[in-house]
Order: sequence, then C-alpha cells, then structure tokens
Amino acid sequence: MKLDGTERVQISSNSEPSQMNISGEWIYFWEDKDKGSLYRMKLDGTRKMKLSNVHAYHKGIVGDWIFYQCGWIESNVYPVYRIKLDGTGKTRVGG
Repeated sequence: MKLDGTERVQISSNSEPSQMNISGEWIYFWEDKDKGSLYRMKLDGTRKMKLSNVHAYHKGIVGDWIFYQCGWIESNVYPVYRIKLDGTGKTRVGG
C-alpha cells in the first residue's frame, strides 16, 4: 500500500495479526489466532515464522532486537524479554 492509502494488497488470508511493526523487509506481529504468539513474515506475505510461544504485549524493535513483556496476572509478574529479529537469542532482561 502506498502512504496515501491507495494500492492496498492483501498479503495473508490466514492470519489475525495485531501490534504490527515493520523492520527492513519483515513485518513483526502478534498472532491472535495463536494466543498472541510473536511472528514475523516477509512484506509480501511469504516466509511466515513463529518467533516465540508466549502471549506477549508491549512490543518494540530497537536495532536488531524485539523487546516485549509477558504477563501472569495472578502472580503480578511481568517479565521483559528480548529476542533477535531472526528469533534467536531470547533472553529475560527484567521484571
């Protein structure tokens, strides 16, 4: 799609993405169909890949890293993780 909203193109019909971010040639998003797991796919809708199995939120991309927060409401624990854009190097960094 162009910046003015014209030339919209559907790139995937089997996803329910939310909280999308674009970095380079990739879209990073939470997949609502998969309990909020973190995914990425190419801008043309190909090469969809699951990066993390946890329900996460408050995602941000900084350099080569995605930072996100997971929550377990019943225990009031909200750890912060980071994972590389390719899905490797998952590390708890706080919380």
